[in-house]
Amino acid sequence: MKVTKIVLAVTALTLLAVVCAQPSRATSTKLTARKDIDLSKYSGKWYEIARLPNWFERKCESDVTAEYEVTSANQIIVRNSCKQKDGKIEVATGLANVATDPEVTLRVTFAPKMLRFIPFVWANYTVISVDENYRHALVGEPSRKYLWILSRDKSVDSTTYDAMVDKAKAEGFDVSKLVKSEG
Repeated sequence: MKVTKIVLAVTALTLLAVVCAQPSRATSTKLTARKDIDLSKYSGKWYEIARLPNWFERKCESDVTAEYEVTSANQIIVRNSCKQKDGKIEVATGLANVATDPEVTLRVTFAPKMLRFIPFVWANYTVISVDENYRHALVGEPSRKYLWILSRDKSVDSTTYDAMVDKAKAEGFDVSKLVKSEG
């Protein structure tokens, strides 16, 4: 039983790596990553305001959050949660490390500890923008397949939302596919 789960996890992660390794069709321009992020200010709870559709949030109905806890100068515990259609709360706990790539802020994994030595179980997480008070953030990744608009509050005013959408569009994201979160 345990071996079957490991084989399934490795197969799923391999498939994810192949999909994520495909060259970007959206743009060949490098993504602009904020490299001056103060992890202590970035830590804490963020609410998802909108996102580009993705397979790992397909069961999320509402109340989507990400919580970051700094454990060292270069490492963060990540806890993502959401309410599913059946009312259950789904929680995924992962690990993030500060990245050295200029297009990437953090490298994130939700793989089991025993698989974290495999490079392709780590995903790129780029903080594109964050306001000076760390109240709103725009997060994506270099292929432009994933994008999140995050806030410390459950909602944002239309001016803030529109500015973040405009920034995402300027960075080459297909904002016509953005899905606003419920919650």
